[in-house]
Amino acid sequence: MENKTALIITHKQCNDGLTAAWVIKDHFKNQGIELKEEDIYFLAHTGEQLEDLEQLGFWQKLHDHPEIETIYVTDFSLHFDPLNLISCLFPHVKIVEIDHHKTAFERDQSTINAIDALKSAGRYESYMDNRMSGAVLTWLYSIKVIVIKILITSVRKNWITCSIKPYQNGSSISKTVISGNGIIH
Repeated sequence: MENKTALIITHKQCNDGLTAAWVIKDHFKNQGIELKEEDIYFLAHTGEQLEDLEQLGFWQKLHDHPEIETIYVTDFSLHFDPLNLISCLFPHVKIVEIDHHKTAFERDQSTINAIDALKSAGRYESYMDNRMSGAVLTWLYSIKVIVIKILITSVRKNWITCSIKPYQNGSSISKTVISGNGIIH
């Protein structure tokens, strides 16, 4: 698993989940990191996430490859048990959940507590919105990551001059100036 830094968990037998996983895979490819098919884990809604992930070889792969830094959960969200296991056994791993399903917004208190603990350790991000598909949310997440890769080239008084790296289609914003009052010039 050379140079890989992520795994993907997504919704099984679902075009939305498949497309969301592809968006993450493509995002990494654009950074020169090739995620393979075996890095994507498709989960059904059985309610037995720990056991399903075990049967798919997820826990073994996570254990055998300490270079894995992030687990992307697209068009799906994890229950307490897998969140807690990741929190306890893999303290170097961050979880990014991107979901639009009703269940992502109706979690039990133990799951909310596990998420809060991961958040306070800087190991959890979520992008939840039930007004759009999981694939669209995942695409918006990938665009956000590109925009965040801003290089601050100079700081003078209350002025910040920034350059934004070009992204996959070759277009870019070459220079943006943000004044101290938040106005973009």
